[in-house]
Amino acid sequence: MLDRRIALLFFLGPGAWAQLNITSESPLPPAMAGRSYTFSFGASGGVAPYTFTSPNLPAGLLMTAGGGIFGTPTAPSTYTFTVTVTDSESTPVSYSHNFQLYIAAPLTFATSSTLPQGTAGVPYTGMISAAGGTSPYMFTITSANPPGLFMTSIGVFSGTPSSTGTYLFTIQVTDGLGFITIQQFSITFAPAAALLQVSPLSLTFNAIANGPAPTPQMISIASLNGTAAAYSVAVDTGAAASTQPPWINVAPASGSAPAELMVSVNPAMLSANSGSAVIHVSVPQNTTQAVIDVMVTLNVSTGTAQLQASPASFQFAALSSAPGIQQRTLTISNTLNSAVNPTVTTAGNSPWLSVQRPSIPGSAYMIQVQVNSAGLAVGNYHDILQIAGATDISVPVSLFVASSGPILGVGQTGVRFEARQGNVPLRPQTVPILNLGDASTTVSWSATLLSGSNWLSIANPSGSATPSTPGALTLTPSAAASGLAAGPQYALIQVSDSNSLNSPQYVTAVLDNQPLTAPALPDPSPVGLYFTPATGAQQVALYTSSALSIGFETSATTTDGSAWLAVKPASGVTSLSSPAQLSVSVTPPSTPGIYTGNVNIGLSGVLAVVNVTLVVPPAQTCTPSKIAMTESGLVNNFNVPAGWPATLIVQLNDNCGNAVKGGSVVANFSNGDAPLALAGGNANTYSATWQPGNVFPETTITLNATAGTLAPAVETLTGNVNANSAAPPVLLPDGTLHIFFDLSTADALGAGLAPGNVAQVYGSGLGPAMVTGATTVPLPPQLDGTFLLVGGIQAPLYYVFNDPIAVEIPFELAPNQQYAAVASVNGALSLPITLTIVPVQPGIALNPDGSVNGQHLDTTYSSITPSNPATPGETIVIYLAGMGATNPSVATGDATPLEQVPATIQPTVTVDGQDAHIVYAGLTPTGVGLYQIDFTVPANARSGSLPVVVTQGGVVSNTGTLPVSN
Repeated sequence: MLDRRIALLFFLGPGAWAQLNITSESPLPPAMAGRSYTFSFGASGGVAPYTFTSPNLPAGLLMTAGGGIFGTPTAPSTYTFTVTVTDSESTPVSYSHNFQLYIAAPLTFATSSTLPQGTAGVPYTGMISAAGGTSPYMFTITSANPPGLFMTSIGVFSGTPSSTGTYLFTIQVTDGLGFITIQQFSITFAPAAALLQVSPLSLTFNAIANGPAPTPQMISIASLNGTAAAYSVAVDTGAAASTQPPWINVAPASGSAPAELMVSVNPAMLSANSGSAVIHVSVPQNTTQAVIDVMVTLNVSTGTAQLQASPASFQFAALSSAPGIQQRTLTISNTLNSAVNPTVTTAGNSPWLSVQRPSIPGSAYMIQVQVNSAGLAVGNYHDILQIAGATDISVPVSLFVASSGPILGVGQTGVRFEARQGNVPLRPQTVPILNLGDASTTVSWSATLLSGSNWLSIANPSGSATPSTPGALTLTPSAAASGLAAGPQYALIQVSDSNSLNSPQYVTAVLDNQPLTAPALPDPSPVGLYFTPATGAQQVALYTSSALSIGFETSATTTDGSAWLAVKPASGVTSLSSPAQLSVSVTPPSTPGIYTGNVNIGLSGVLAVVNVTLVVPPAQTCTPSKIAMTESGLVNNFNVPAGWPATLIVQLNDNCGNAVKGGSVVANFSNGDAPLALAGGNANTYSATWQPGNVFPETTITLNATAGTLAPAVETLTGNVNANSAAPPVLLPDGTLHIFFDLSTADALGAGLAPGNVAQVYGSGLGPAMVTGATTVPLPPQLDGTFLLVGGIQAPLYYVFNDPIAVEIPFELAPNQQYAAVASVNGALSLPITLTIVPVQPGIALNPDGSVNGQHLDTTYSSITPSNPATPGETIVIYLAGMGATNPSVATGDATPLEQVPATIQPTVTVDGQDAHIVYAGLTPTGVGLYQIDFTVPANARSGSLPVVVTQGGVVSNTGTLPVSN
């Protein structure tokens, strides 16, 4: 990426140099321990032939004089070694360079070659996993598939076995670096079961010895004939006459389908040893029902204490007209249960940011992060929380103070409609339209379809919203959707308000149009219910994508095991045109408290779970002390495709039944996706749109809610993140950065971008192999089917790539505003993200060694290097991006004219702490989005590698070094 940025820089400005050099790039192509490896180095410059030497190659590798290395590496690790090339001049010249070589651990299968047994005629789900090598892994079957089963590239086995017997087949795993391992597997399909379906058929828990217990996982049990069926559970090691291992807990031990089993690990039993168990699910007193076995594996490894922070960053928003204090919670966890007492400080000592540090050591810390916008002018503010303990963590914090007026917002940035070919889903989806501005303002919004009119309709294309009363945008698939072929369809909805500061906003809609052969699935609405003793029965509509009536069954379960929750009917039929109506009611217990339960719905052998919360306040005076949380956006036992939107909505109340406003809700994902903070408006509803990234069966979402001194609440959702062959584009939140900043740099995240800023946009699926637009001026707004909308303007593109793409932030965008950005790749759409536009964000172009990319103002514009340093009193030029508006202005994407175009806000430059005289600061002639500063090195500058810093409008750039010699 750095070479690409430098290449981009020198398309825009002059400069080059040559010398004896090793032409090979670091890191080298990776190797694997135990496998042969070869590589040949090249050189240029000097006088050939060349002689290569290296004194410290990894064990098992040798080097020839001609620059070839060969052998079989023995130990996995990342190695750094020196290669020296010597040319054949009469006085030989040598050049040395350090190279990195990653040697991966041997690639093996982590799954037993004998897979868990399946049942003919019953859908089967299993997982093949690998160890060693480098993730991600790609799995393929190199022989005939077991009849009725197919395997995805991530190793998920699924399908419906079509016959009984034992089948042998071969699987090939390819790791992320291209290494391959092959192994033979076997699977047995038993005769078809008559009553129950259990999913998944295997679970894996990964834990650290003496650490916290891994997140519980769920097993769904559904009946196959549309009526409730009893089940019973037994657990052992799988050996004859064995007993239940002490490390595993399964509950409940019996009941009626549809139901969920919670499988958890006893943290007191986590030693350094791994283990296995088998959960046997049977129908009591029914010999025709084959016992269904679920294989459970516990992998326990040793580890050291490491701190983890959730969320990974904070974004606060405030109104200049209503300054005040906002508070959210940062959770610091420890991978071990050992006592670690972290310290939390602010890097910039910003007066608007404060934290309440933890005082009691332990495995988890809840730290209050507080911002105070009083006295702050309109603009973006940025600092970093530095957490020091067993490991060091940086958490960026940004605070955007908005101008007075209405501010347009959408409660969800994306929605997904589930359908089968020819069956149009009837269930509408509603997106809240928010007014995040001043209390006295009104957002008068209108919605239009920028794309997707062939399948989506807007029921109400206009409306209004106040801060206390959101509007509602209702989206419904149109009749035309029934004629579409199987496969995804996208729509982009633009929501606008001419008076709002940040108009327009965007909503991405996806029609997940499955083949007609796919099963019809249960789609309940709503998926979360909140009760108090005064609440009557509530209705749940059971939608499905079947034109024919299809049978379903229901049951109610409670966490405490008592019978306070009921659902009617126990069974029935539902269809596309006539969704069934379920009545859910409660009989409040006499004991005050917060109660939770589930309404279980089985259809087509698939279980969907509606979350239920009941708050019973004391009969007399009630003092709030606890949070009650109800998740109503995503169904429990979910199945969501990677990359497409999934809605998280949480309602917070306290144990007295009051609405809880101003709280903090963070979602953590066991599939490795970054933590997600849910946004709260003026009500007690908190929401976010999750874009699942990592494919992972049995994913757990852990929702943590905090509010002031109330006891926190935790709720979990379980389900699957499935592979998505459509590979939608993904924009990484906080991943649009200044071209000269790195994604790993905490002080770059949330710092904002200036109009005209050259920016790198990180994500995935954003384009094909490298396609550059920098050879065409003005820069094109689209490249190879890819474009990026920012604030309603297509940003000019320097190049597109899978990750990242490079754009110029439009000069037309007003600073001190936040705008929505969305990417389109050949019609497929990302979810929108928010970009903060600031007046200036100066960043210096640096060489790989951290020195400024500067030039002497001689006839050749020779580069400043340690061997060709600057001198005191000399005027030199350095290059930058992000210096904002200019006078005169230059159109976005256009080349800068030959005459001077100075920056509107003039900078200062310090060299080794001394002010330098600036000759010119503005856009670089003939460049696009490139700035330069011509300045004079202070006359009394000392020799050495001196720090150079640019300050513009109070914003400090990154620091580079300048070689200076007297």
